[in-house]
Amino acid sequence: MPSKINPLIALAIPTWGKVTIAWASAFKHLSGPLGANFIELAPVIGKPIAKARNELMQSAIDAGCDYVFFLGDDVIPQGDAIIRL
Repeated sequence: MPSKINPLIALAIPTWGKVTIAWASAFKHLSGPLGANFIELAPVIGKPIAKARNELMQSAIDAGCDYVFFLGDDVIPQGDAIIRL
């Protein structure tokens, strides 16, 4: 199946609500493939991670996203993490 030229990527964050400055900075510097569009889903805070992921996935489906990038609050991603995937 050919890739879309301008895919819509949902940034999904299941979290306990305790992110660090380093995490926030890394999140701010994430970039995606050329032409990709991003939507930032409302974070799901304080729920079991499985339930949070399910809610975020449903939000991404409802928004018509082509891809979902889950980012836990215990991971500090490199700026090119999405591109590398």
